[in-house]
Amino acid sequence: MVLDEWARKNNLRGELDSQQSRLFDTLSDFLVAKSWRSHVEEEAGEDYMRAVEWCFEGNRYSIPDSWRLDMFHEVVLPLQRCCDHMCGPIQNS
Repeated sequence: MVLDEWARKNNLRGELDSQQSRLFDTLSDFLVAKSWRSHVEEEAGEDYMRAVEWCFEGNRYSIPDSWRLDMFHEVVLPLQRCCDHMCGPIQNS
C-alpha cells in the first residue's frame, strides 16, 4: 500500500512497462505481507507465524526433491496444531 502510494506520488506507474508493473505489484504484495507477518504471532501464535514465514522465505532453502516433506513439517503440522488449539483435535470418521 505504501509502496503503491509512493509510486503514484512520484508518477512511477506511468513509466513502467507491463513486465515491470507486474514485478512492482509482486514486490508491493510481498512488502505488505511481510509487514502483516509481524502482527501474526501476536494474534495467531508462534506456530502460525512460523508457517507463514516458511511460505514467504524458508522454502527457498529446501532441497528441490524434499520441499513437499519440508512443507509438511514447516507448514501443515504447525497449522494443524493451531487448529487443534483453537477448535480441538479433528476427529476422523
